[in-house]
Amino acid sequence: MDYHYTMQVCMNGHVTEERMEERTCEVDYCEECGAKAICECPTCGTPIKGEERFDGIVAIGFEAEPPKYCYKCGDPFPWTKASLEALEELAQLDDLLDENDVKDLSVSAKEIMSETPKTKVAAIKFKKILSRAGSETATAARELFVDIVAETAKRTIWPS
Repeated sequence: MDYHYTMQVCMNGHVTEERMEERTCEVDYCEECGAKAICECPTCGTPIKGEERFDGIVAIGFEAEPPKYCYKCGDPFPWTKASLEALEELAQLDDLLDENDVKDLSVSAKEIMSETPKTKVAAIKFKKILSRAGSETATAARELFVDIVAETAKRTIWPS
């Protein structure tokens, strides 16, 4: 038996339903942005893993975060891909960054989204490249990525 609810998320990463019992999507489009809502991985069809289920217990007051990658096939979800594409486009618009910077920023961004042995190195590289970028680019990159990067990377790039 599956011990998780199914989560429904729009293509931009807004959670539209946290605790679905059935695999059938309950909402067609996101009320927040109007994007199509999905309840399974577009690549492999596996339900998006939501909250853990406990018999007789319902957790309230917690906001669920959508997963970045499918736990079954490992592919990034559409909202993860969109964040990476937006960062690359942002970097390409910055006149202070060259093609290598844009490429390295893109590669580093993928690596800072998960806790791996390369996360710390990628975070340092990401931070160095952003320090060469214009202030608008650096600010926008922070707003785009601060909520989706791994905690190790977050502490390295944007220490509080």
